[in-house]
Amino acid sequence: MMETLRLRPSRASLTLAGLFIAWAVLVAMGVAHHTVWRDEMRALSLALHAPNLLGVPAAAQGEGHPVLWYLLLRAAYDVFHTTAVLPGLGLTFAAAGVALMLWRAPFPIWWRGLFAFSGLALFEYAIIDRNYGVCMPLMFGLALLIGEQKRRYGWIAALIFLTTQTNICATLLAPLYVLVLLPDWRSGPKARLGIAICACAAVAGFLAAVAAVYPSRHDLVTASMSLQGSLWRKLTTSISLPGLQHSSLLNGHGLAIWSSHLSPMLGGLILTLLMFGICAGLLPDLDLVGAALIGAWATAAFGALVYPLYYRHSGIWLIFVISLYWIRGKRSSTSSSRTLPSPVLTALLAINLFFGIPEIAASFTRPQSDSRALATVIARDPSLRDATLLPEPGEFGEGVLYYVDNPMYLAREHAFATLASWRRGSTIDLTLKNLLQIAETLRATSGHPVVILFAQPLQPEGGVFDAGFSRTLRYTPADYVDFIHMTQSIPMPPASDEQFSVYVLR
Repeated sequence: MMETLRLRPSRASLTLAGLFIAWAVLVAMGVAHHTVWRDEMRALSLALHAPNLLGVPAAAQGEGHPVLWYLLLRAAYDVFHTTAVLPGLGLTFAAAGVALMLWRAPFPIWWRGLFAFSGLALFEYAIIDRNYGVCMPLMFGLALLIGEQKRRYGWIAALIFLTTQTNICATLLAPLYVLVLLPDWRSGPKARLGIAICACAAVAGFLAAVAAVYPSRHDLVTASMSLQGSLWRKLTTSISLPGLQHSSLLNGHGLAIWSSHLSPMLGGLILTLLMFGICAGLLPDLDLVGAALIGAWATAAFGALVYPLYYRHSGIWLIFVISLYWIRGKRSSTSSSRTLPSPVLTALLAINLFFGIPEIAASFTRPQSDSRALATVIARDPSLRDATLLPEPGEFGEGVLYYVDNPMYLAREHAFATLASWRRGSTIDLTLKNLLQIAETLRATSGHPVVILFAQPLQPEGGVFDAGFSRTLRYTPADYVDFIHMTQSIPMPPASDEQFSVYVLR
């Protein structure tokens, strides 16, 4: 009888299992209704462009991300031979991160549950199939290893290097774990050697990530992101008001909870105070405070000078800070009162609860993209199963290829391809008349129907419409009439991001 009692799971174990199951059920519902869109499918298409796994780094060079995600996608595809590896990998890393948080983090159970159901862990890094969520279990793994009394520096160095290869924000933050290790310097030669190895791994990872990202293959993108205004002013603003760049932590990815009532400057000031309060909560551990502050400033400067920060980017800093509180909790394991993160961090995490579940609920009625709806139309209509896709702009057709294997022709690049590029050699100024002529040529040469999809609805009055990265689509009212006469419209459901206007050439 006593043996039976000892084998019964504790209340805490049942609670943790219940939290994980509830998280998994919500994520499964979200995945079932999630529509793959262009930025998600693009990574898989690029990985499959390489002749083999060893060729992936060369194929991904200059795309804008380190290579780890592409390598993982190609390796998984080579094993399973299905595009389902795209959501499968994202789910695997998200589940690993949430499991580490629930079962290994030194925080109260209710706080661990708060994280599991935040917008980051529940939606952005679990349901959205991007490379950003990969660093969540890696950073938590670093917190777990650094928090141990007996450091395993080889494993720490390996995780630091891998973290730098997940995304650029993580590339900026991962080397700061070496700063956290510096208090070990006095522990003796073995510790100093371990710290040196970790520092070398951080430098090597940083350089490898930079080499993978620069120079960019998309000169139209870099030209559109050229610096405007004072460089010095942007740098000083990033240091004094990092919350101005990290404002998505207050309102999620376009989910206007606070921003509709606050000016950008006021919202940035409020979030800056919250961020500084979060960093101060790591006192008296100055190494942790310094890592958190430098991380906030570095990512804010990146957002100001290179690329604007969205929820997925700023969330990496939040994951990083949580890992620092994890390390602090392990350092002070004898004091249970110190295992609770600061109230400011808890409040910011609670705000993020208003993103994940509403986004999952919204996906039931409004998909993020029309890509699956268009693919369904093509698959169900025998006359369209061999149709050629003609998207404008070209990148908006990439997500459709997750669901169908129809050929896709890029009008601006005058070639069949599965990936668009943004280069000056492509057609910058395209007309609707040119596009119609291209569609007629494709049908004449292939004998197959042509499905034309636009990222924005056509207007009877014509005009000049922005296709992004300095590209334009021009047409007159007469061009519009000719196009409508030569095509048949296919209605698409309203989407939250990629909403298509679709036509079939008659």
